[in-house]
Amino acid sequence: MRRLVSLRFWGIALVMLLLSSTFIWAGNGKYSRYRQKITPRLSAGALFHLGLQNNDLHIPEMTPGLNLTKPGASFFTTGVPTIDGPVTESINYTQDSNLNGGAQVPPDNAGCVGPNHFVLAVNTAIEWYTKTDRIQQNSESLNTFFAATDPSDLFDPRVVYDAYAHRYIVIADEQSSTPSNINYIHLAVSKTDDPNDGWYFQRINTKTTINAKETWLDFPALSVSNEAIYITGNMFDFNNYYVASRLWILDKGLYNGTDTSAVHIYDISTESGLESQSFTNIPAIMSGPQPLLNGDTVGTFLISAEWDNGSGDDDM
Repeated sequence: MRRLVSLRFWGIALVMLLLSSTFIWAGNGKYSRYRQKITPRLSAGALFHLGLQNNDLHIPEMTPGLNLTKPGASFFTTGVPTIDGPVTESINYTQDSNLNGGAQVPPDNAGCVGPNHFVLAVNTAIEWYTKTDRIQQNSESLNTFFAATDPSDLFDPRVVYDAYAHRYIVIADEQSSTPSNINYIHLAVSKTDDPNDGWYFQRINTKTTINAKETWLDFPALSVSNEAIYITGNMFDFNNYYVASRLWILDKGLYNGTDTSAVHIYDISTESGLESQSFTNIPAIMSGPQPLLNGDTVGTFLISAEWDNGSGDDDM
């Protein structure tokens, strides 16, 4: 599996290099880079998490309005499909607060759809429903859901459906600097394509030393291919200054319920030949046959929100 992972990574690295030098058609009819200044910073979910952790935030009691109505025909323009069926309310701040003893802002909503269910997660709860009649079959806090991995104050959940292996995948982040610096990604994989059939769990230590600094993973992104799971993140030191970005490639060992997934970590910016660290790399969720690049199978494609080419330009 190590060789397979290596091959897939080099496909990723080459694609990132191509993306970093790709031109797009501009409004003036000429090719030019897309440039936008972005300062690397913590995600809103992480800032809220740290504010609660440091007792800097107080959340007043509130009762948000829950009246949802299907938009009328005048809401839609020509060519835009209407909503088929009733609007289904999922979790709201009050329900989140009841599950966790307090809601989190922003909700950092994530979700995916499988053959017969859809699974959603927010800061800091998880639910799933049937697709056809939209019956809620589970609602619990992320800490309760991940109880097997002994979590604390999880945030930044992500959910995807593995169409190759017919499994749901959920991750959530954990970070603390008291009493010591810790950082984990909690991973869950459903046993079948029905989330009610149970889950396998694993905790991954993502605290990483980069340039002699202990760093933690913020704003994780999640994807899957036919052979691997991909997790990316922005790495901040424990004073919350941006240091680098990283990619974790996991095999699917956890899927059989007896093994854990082997974890491989990569500096995708350096491996791709970039002069500096890219920021917020999002991996594509793959489906169908895996594409080839220079004879190697590509595991996934990555797009970055920012990469500074060293000349004062920020390039996507």
